[in-house]
Amino acid sequence: METGKQKKAFKQFLIKLTLFGLIIFLLDYAVGTGLKTLYFKAKEGKFYDQTYAFESTKADLLIIGSSKATHHYVSQKIEDSLQISTYNAGGEGAHFLHQCALMKSIFKRYHPKVIIWDYYSGLKNDPVTYFQLSAILPHYEDHDEIRPIVNLRSPFEKYKMLSKIYPYNSTIIYSFNRVMNFYKNPHKGKTVKGFIPLRKTWEHKIVKYRRKELSPLDSNCIAEYKSIIQYCKSNNIELYMVNSPLYRYFINKPNYDIVAREIADKENVPFLDYSEDTTFINNNEYFSDPIHLNVKGARVFTNKLISEIKKRQTVATLPEDKNYSVYN
Repeated sequence: METGKQKKAFKQFLIKLTLFGLIIFLLDYAVGTGLKTLYFKAKEGKFYDQTYAFESTKADLLIIGSSKATHHYVSQKIEDSLQISTYNAGGEGAHFLHQCALMKSIFKRYHPKVIIWDYYSGLKNDPVTYFQLSAILPHYEDHDEIRPIVNLRSPFEKYKMLSKIYPYNSTIIYSFNRVMNFYKNPHKGKTVKGFIPLRKTWEHKIVKYRRKELSPLDSNCIAEYKSIIQYCKSNNIELYMVNSPLYRYFINKPNYDIVAREIADKENVPFLDYSEDTTFINNNEYFSDPIHLNVKGARVFTNKLISEIKKRQTVATLPEDKNYSVYN
């Protein structure tokens, strides 16, 4: 008799557990689908810019990097001066592995002729590099080429991605602010081919840094860096590594920057270092904050970079009768 009651109770437990699981599944699916729609229907802002870079751009010259790339490279000026279609695919908060994943996604669609890769502390071992990969989780489902990089976040990442809500966890607040029109920054201009001008001027003196010990390097970042370089070389994609200006002065250069340059030099990839250019480190008026140039500084820097590229007989400076397209 007791056994019969136990069986009945266990059966009821299984039914309730199944119903609970079904409710969780349906909620996850419904909420996740809503968040996905909200993310991909954006017509402006960082989600739109990132999706455009992943899914749509066909520009012959691409700028890759973090927010430094977004604010430092005037896309239209580069396009007009070099007569090559240009898009700035830099991303706010995009760390090194994020940038590598984006390039792998782009390479699967097409091969740009030129890549300007803004390098900023990319080879440093930093947990934020992995945490920040959450920004590209919305693209995980449709882009199998980025999954090996995203899965570096944790041994359980591919299982977490079975959830429909999980990929959009980091997007909820930003999406809500966009819908409610709360997200406004008077110091930021609108995106022009990926370039976002900053209007503010930094009023403080430059800070000097002395590193007392070597920073640990990230073996995954080094491997991906070398992989991207080799891919570009093998597919005739002209690659420029650029260390763009900072309003900081390092008395002894960070070891991870030295290693990045050594790797580029070994592979005969130009590594253009403007981090100690006196045009910028002596002029706070060119900066919005110690990391980012304002629009005035971005114009000066972009002109300098264009002049440097024009010194080289490259894809970016070949005449139009060589069948190099101009972006419309």
